[in-house]
Amino acid sequence: GYKQALFLLRGISVSLIVKGHTDISEEYILSLIQNKLANEINRGFHLEYYGDKPYIPVFASYTLDFMDDITRGRRTLDQLIAANEQSINTGRGSLPPIFELKLFTVCSLLQARVESTNPDVSFDLIPYLNKARAHAEWYISNTSEPVQFFKEYLMMIIRDFTGRIDQRNVTWNSIGADIFTVYSARLKRTGWVKKGIPEPETVAEHMYHAWLLGMMFLPAEYPGHPEYSKDKILNLLLIHDIAEAITGDIEKPKKLENPEKFAKEESEEMGQFMLRCSYPDVSIIPDHYHIWQLWNKRDDDINGQIAHEIDVIQTLFRLLDYVCSYPACFQDDNLLEWLRQRREIRSAPGCKIYRTVIAEAQRFQEIFRRLNIDLYA
Repeated sequence: GYKQALFLLRGISVSLIVKGHTDISEEYILSLIQNKLANEINRGFHLEYYGDKPYIPVFASYTLDFMDDITRGRRTLDQLIAANEQSINTGRGSLPPIFELKLFTVCSLLQARVESTNPDVSFDLIPYLNKARAHAEWYISNTSEPVQFFKEYLMMIIRDFTGRIDQRNVTWNSIGADIFTVYSARLKRTGWVKKGIPEPETVAEHMYHAWLLGMMFLPAEYPGHPEYSKDKILNLLLIHDIAEAITGDIEKPKKLENPEKFAKEESEEMGQFMLRCSYPDVSIIPDHYHIWQLWNKRDDDINGQIAHEIDVIQTLFRLLDYVCSYPACFQDDNLLEWLRQRREIRSAPGCKIYRTVIAEAQRFQEIFRRLNIDLYA
C-alpha cells in the first residue's frame, strides 16, 4: 500500500544520496517536510534500526511498523548525533552526502517529542536539544551556499529549540500553542501608532480587510492574462504580512532605506513560519509558501502585482478613513506623500477597486478638494 511505497521511496532515496546525489537529498528532505506520513516513516525506521523499537521483518509479516513512538528515541538520537559530530570534526570542509538527512532526522525526532506536553518521554530532551541546536548553528555558519529552505528550516529549529531550552524548569505548552500565540498577537500598525490614532488597526485587521477588498471586487477572470487567479491573490492577501509578527510592522520609508535587507529578513521569517508544517500537529499547507513568494515576484507576476495594489488601496482607504475621524492627527504635506502611493496601482482590476472605494467615495471628496489633487493622475 501507500506506506510500503513511502518506505521503498526512502530506501531508494537514501541509496542515491549516499552515492553523492545531493539534489536527491534536497528533494527528499523537502518531501519529508511536506508529507507527514513519509516523515514519520523516516523517524520510525531509525528507531527500529538503532534498537529503540523491536525489529519486525516487513515482508515476513506484510505489515509496516516503521512508525514513530515519541516515548522512545534515546539510542537513535545518541547514534545520529554522534555520527554528525564525527562528520563535523573530521569533515575538513567536506561533509558526507548523508549529513543533511541525518541532521534533519535528529531535528525531526526532537520536533515530534517537544511538540506535545506528553509526560511519557522516558529521557531528558534538553541535552539533545542543545546538541541539535549546536549542529544547526554550525551548519549554517560553515556551509558556503546552503539550500534556502533547509537554511530557513534550521533557523526555525534554532529559535524553537532555544525557547524549549529556556523553559527547562517550566511546564511546556504544546509547540502549536506557542506558534499560534506568537502569530496571533495583536500587533498594531506602526504608521497609525505614530500618528496617535486611538485603537489603531492591527496587522491582522489590515490583512483581513485587504482580503475583503479582493473578495468583494476582484473579477473572476482578467482578459488577456490567463495566469490571473483570484484564489491565489486572496490567499496571498490573507498571509502577506504574517512575518511582521516577528519583524514588527516596519514603515515603508524605513524599508526603502535598505529594501534588499528588509526583503531578505521578511522572506526568511515567512519561510520559517511555513516550514513549521514539519511539526506533526501543525498543518500549514506548503503551497502557501509558493503563493507567498509571488509577493516578491510582483514585477513579473500579475497575481503578486494585483495583491500588492490591493495592499496599497487598503492602506490608503484606512488613511483617509482616519483623516475623516481624527483630522488633528494629520498634516496636509504628509497626506500628499502617502497618497502618492496611488501611482503604484496600474492593473485594470486594481484601478477599478481604487476608483470604487477611494476616488469616487463621497466621504473623501472634501479631503481631495482641500489638497487640490487629481486622484486619477
